[in-house]
Amino acid sequence: MPISRTIPVAKTPDVITYNILTGGNEIPKSIGIIQIDIHKEINKIPYAKIRICDGDPSSEDFPISNEDYFIPGKEVEIKLGYRSDNISLFKGIITSHSNRISKSRTELIVECKDKAVKLTIGRKSKHYENITDSDIAEDIIGQSGLTSDIESTSTLHTELIQYNATDWDFMLSRIDFSGRICLVSDGKITIKKPDFTAASVLDLLYGATIIEYQAEINSRSQLNEVSALSWDYSSQTVNEETANEPQFNDAGNIPGSDLADVIGLDNYKLTHSGKLSPEELKEWANAKMQKSRLAKIRGYVKFQGFHGVLPGDIISLNGVGERFNGPVFANSIHHELSDGDWITEVKFGLSEEWFTEIINPYHPSAQKGINPSVQGLQIGKVTDLEDPEGEFRVKVKLPVVSNDEEGIWMRIATLDAGKDRGTFFRPEIDDEVIVGFIFNDPSHPVILGMLHSSSLTAPLSASNTNPEKGYVSREQIKMIFNDEEKSYKLETPGGKIFTLDDNGSIIKIEDESGNSIKMESSGVTIESASSLKIKAGSDITIEGVNITLKPSSQFSLSASGSELKAGPGSAEFKSASIKIDGSGITEIKGGIVKIN
Repeated sequence: MPISRTIPVAKTPDVITYNILTGGNEIPKSIGIIQIDIHKEINKIPYAKIRICDGDPSSEDFPISNEDYFIPGKEVEIKLGYRSDNISLFKGIITSHSNRISKSRTELIVECKDKAVKLTIGRKSKHYENITDSDIAEDIIGQSGLTSDIESTSTLHTELIQYNATDWDFMLSRIDFSGRICLVSDGKITIKKPDFTAASVLDLLYGATIIEYQAEINSRSQLNEVSALSWDYSSQTVNEETANEPQFNDAGNIPGSDLADVIGLDNYKLTHSGKLSPEELKEWANAKMQKSRLAKIRGYVKFQGFHGVLPGDIISLNGVGERFNGPVFANSIHHELSDGDWITEVKFGLSEEWFTEIINPYHPSAQKGINPSVQGLQIGKVTDLEDPEGEFRVKVKLPVVSNDEEGIWMRIATLDAGKDRGTFFRPEIDDEVIVGFIFNDPSHPVILGMLHSSSLTAPLSASNTNPEKGYVSREQIKMIFNDEEKSYKLETPGGKIFTLDDNGSIIKIEDESGNSIKMESSGVTIESASSLKIKAGSDITIEGVNITLKPSSQFSLSASGSELKAGPGSAEFKSASIKIDGSGITEIKGGIVKIN
């Protein structure tokens, strides 16, 4: 079928006509319009600019500016067409009203934006739980009062954090990550995957309908393979997913895969040290490959004004050579009315950059395209210690994100950790902690430590000599190191104490009852406040140069029917048989000695 040599408009495109309505009413035809510009682009807020002839030096005034037509906040609609067959191309609100005086003219400049501009104002922080990216978009758009048509996403995110980002930037970063695009028109937001196999809405032909054109093939943007990798701490393995080749009705005669061989990178790797699901990794890799192929051919084409092309549509280029002929993806539409002519410009192809790179081009983490990044460390408050997934995490809320929600589960950086070993110190609920973020991603936090303050006081007093270090538990179990005394003390709240003291050269165990065992250079002392019992399952051996047993009252020894008793002024030894044997002189002496 031959390519049409004219733009498919209903009326003869020889007389350009327009209507501008503000507050629902058309402005007078007597107002001289210098220029109208309308811009619509994928992943951007549509805007329009109207330049109006205004300003009278003789009356020293701007009479049109004084009128109520272009007060900021008023709704505006712009229609363009031919021979009064005008079609609405823009609806929004007036956001800017400015006067300008130059050597050549004086003018009133009115800037307008789609109502979706409200999503770009005000940085916010919010915590999301068990939610999909499409649910996030519906939540954000619904709260703004705008209408939407959102293609459902299936990947469920256990936890996500929007940190210090506008609703627009956060929403766009999430849909960009999943390979979807955002189209805004007249207060309605459409989110979907682009359709690269759709039929062309407009066929353009060099030598007939193309007024101006430029296109470029870029091999640097083309990739052979894309892989996405992340660390799964549950299985202690690296998860990896590889992108699928997107389905294109491609322009030109050089496939992107052939252009990728120019640079020759075997595999473009996207890496994240946080825990991403296989579904997230697959979406991530696919989105990057899609961006690569969309960036193969980029350029623009201008033609006679036409209302039937929107961002996300397919148009066909013809007569521009075998390298560029074919369907291209419309990225942005610019309508310009000036000097009695209406020209439409379509930019085709897309940048290979992530949305996060565009809004924060100098931050390394933005190159991964996941979320608007978080800078530095954050303060958190502990809300839960019992991880339902058994990953030994702690739930922490970030007060500046949301002080009314319980927060997000976080791993703890500890002194030592390994299988069935390591240090195990959990903060208490409502403790204050300091939080860092893997790859500056607010949805992947790690607790780096706990914090004291005048409200959460430390258990020890600070001094410049700094002699004491240690640990005190919630129930006042203490483990204290003292560098001045060169000592270590372990103490329970009940008064049980174990002390190692180099300065005093002692090791001491004591309790709240006054019992103690003390080891020092002069010997070992065992003291009991009441009774002392020594019991062994086998033999007891006491050996020394001299052994002294000195009871203050009674002394007795007994063994299998034999008994030795001693008390004040008397001693008694009883046994079934007694043997006294001496190799030398044996002496028995008393005032009176009785034998039998």
